[in-house]
Amino acid sequence: MTGTDNPLPPHDAVRMHLRMSICNAVREESAAFLGSDLLALILTGSLARDEASTVDDGSGLRFLSDAEFLVVVRSRTARSLHSQLTARVEVALARLGLRIHISLALVQPGYLALLPPHIFTYELRSCGQVIAGDAAILASIPEYTVSELSREDAWRLLANRMTEFLESAGDIGHKTPSPETQYRAVKLFLDMATSLLVFLDEYEPTYQGRTTRLVTLAASDPSRFPFPAMEFTTRVAQCTAFKLSPEGFDPPASLCRDAIDYARRLWTWELRSLTGASGSDEVLFRQHCRQLSTLATLRGWMYAVRTEGWHQGWRHWSRWLTLFTRGTPRYCIYEAAHLVFCQLPADSAPKQELARKVEQLLPVSCPRMNQASWKDLADDIVWNYRRFAVETRA
Repeated sequence: MTGTDNPLPPHDAVRMHLRMSICNAVREESAAFLGSDLLALILTGSLARDEASTVDDGSGLRFLSDAEFLVVVRSRTARSLHSQLTARVEVALARLGLRIHISLALVQPGYLALLPPHIFTYELRSCGQVIAGDAAILASIPEYTVSELSREDAWRLLANRMTEFLESAGDIGHKTPSPETQYRAVKLFLDMATSLLVFLDEYEPTYQGRTTRLVTLAASDPSRFPFPAMEFTTRVAQCTAFKLSPEGFDPPASLCRDAIDYARRLWTWELRSLTGASGSDEVLFRQHCRQLSTLATLRGWMYAVRTEGWHQGWRHWSRWLTLFTRGTPRYCIYEAAHLVFCQLPADSAPKQELARKVEQLLPVSCPRMNQASWKDLADDIVWNYRRFAVETRA
């Protein structure tokens, strides 16, 4: 084929070039730094699916999505080199003028074979791309069917996005939310679609595939949805279009409020499915937490102890012993996040009773002399989430 046959649109050609440049930089730095310890390098996430969001900010094309890689290493000791390798890659990308956040996870081969029936596992096997090393390594990932995917994992995805959405707590009531707030609403809609499709045994591993599946379901069997199917699907389609091509997107004025409303209803519906119970959100959540094993709860709090350090963490131990009966740190944070999320958008200050309950649920709270604002509560929740939940499955 000649260079003039079926040429790519300029935007797509630039994006493909940037993607190749990023992969080359990560591959070269990983090989140089890890040497014979490097077994394979796997590109995953939206960049692997060619669904990464890009925007032209006037100085060139910039990725809004992260570049996510699994670095499969032979020896356990090589895993400790994560921060050094990440720093090297970031320097290399900066030298090339490439602007994107890099996520490198260093794992051993056995990690792939033990992956549970989660969304990440299914997507990695379906869409992951080996860009260096053992080309057959993806075959070691268990081949789960859509119906085998964990609904608990799908509900956690929804809870994660609702918690992260709180970073916009102070902006949601504005007439024109910031681009960052709108982007969080888009991500919330997209992962609501993902979570819902897992519960319906209809999951697809790409944004476009999920949108197509939702459109089909909304037309053929809308009763399976926990809310108006066509309205929700229309919002997801709009958000998918934005994710794939952000430029020129004019978000609906009600995007953030709609995201909050649908997320509340989906949270409740999914908890009813997980527990087989009925009642208020608080009753459903308590019932769900009771399904956690003592070992899982202990593992979660041991992670908190390690994160804070034995010498620093002792100040929180009495608090943590009390929270132990409510679930893991993750679930305590989710419960606090849900309390605040359900009040958005809020015009008046939070009631002291609710603020006190939120602070009591957090593994680490910030005592205040004055009454906490919604932004104060949201900031505390997100800080705890990033410290005690993001880097662990516990």
